[in-house]
Amino acid sequence: MGYLPLNDGDERLIFQLIDKRYEKKSTIITTNLNFNEWSKLFYDEKVAAAIIDRLLHHATVYLLLEIHTDLKSI
Repeated sequence: MGYLPLNDGDERLIFQLIDKRYEKKSTIITTNLNFNEWSKLFYDEKVAAAIIDRLLHHATVYLLLEIHTDLKSI
């Protein structure tokens, strides 16, 4: 998430998807945004907070650090 901003309808669909899977199925989300930056992505900060709340409950979060390599040397 984070490549394109979401409109009001998009974020509500994402909320419904996450809510349906909440405590029933595993969900993997990849993004280049920190959680405190999700307000830039979502139209409604309350929806963003509700999604984050459901995603982080019983979650394992992995932070992958960037490694810059020079592709010319490959």
